Amino acid sequence: MVLRSGSWVLGVVWLGLVASASQEVGGVTVWSGVYSAAQAERGEKRYADQCATCHGAEMAGGAGIPGLAGVEFLFGWNNRSLAELLDYLKQNMPPTQPGVLSDAQYADVIAAMLKANKFPAAASGEMPTDRAGLGPIRITREKG
Repeated sequence: MVLRSGSWVLGVVWLGLVASASQEVGGVTVWSGVYSAAQAERGEKRYADQCATCHGAEMAGGAGIPGLAGVEFLFGWNNRSLAELLDYLKQNMPPTQPGVLSDAQYADVIAAMLKANKFPAAASGEMPTDRAGLGPIRITREKG
């Protein structure tokens, strides 16, 4: 019985440490205001040129094409980092020429996606455009 209660205490302590570490590493979310209005505007223009043909003008997707705004996006990307999203876009989009955009251009499109999903813009400064800068920023469908 002592061993079990001791294991239970160790488990609780371990969970506390994991939660604390994840808050330190992944404490920034898209709800913190991570992109600038100018980035989103540039991204909207790039999106219209490169992405809207497949994903639609409102980012809603369509038959066999995932939505980039709304429930489908929020559930599919929940608790994933913006670096993962950047990697996905670079490796897969646009389908006919993956990786054709610069990291900054992909980041602008991500900013447009964040705006379309009603995440707030930053009061100042722009969202990082590299994997290292985007890594700590998590997409969460719920604020908090």
